[in-house]
Amino acid sequence: MFDKYSLVQRLQELPFSKEEYWVVAGGAMVLHGFRLQTQDIDLGCSTSLADRLEQQGYAVTYCEDGTRKILYKRHLILASRIAQPVMPFIRFLGKI
Repeated sequence: MFDKYSLVQRLQELPFSKEEYWVVAGGAMVLHGFRLQTQDIDLGCSTSLADRLEQQGYAVTYCEDGTRKILYKRHLILASRIAQPVMPFIRFLGKI
């Protein structure tokens, strides 16, 4: 389970540019204070990040709508073609 602190800590460890991914689903609800915890971290990501991860051999599942779901690590899933939010994740880093 990830609370707000452990979620942000895990995100800060990612080797990706913060401009290439954004938090969605339960993780976004935790960051916004609507939930206390989430079981996993779902991220939307840029097409270029999805391409790089696929080229590096990460497991990719293709959905009917063309979305790629990429299992990056246990409890951490990235999906391409997910709408990017208005407020990027980086603004949350100072609000823990």
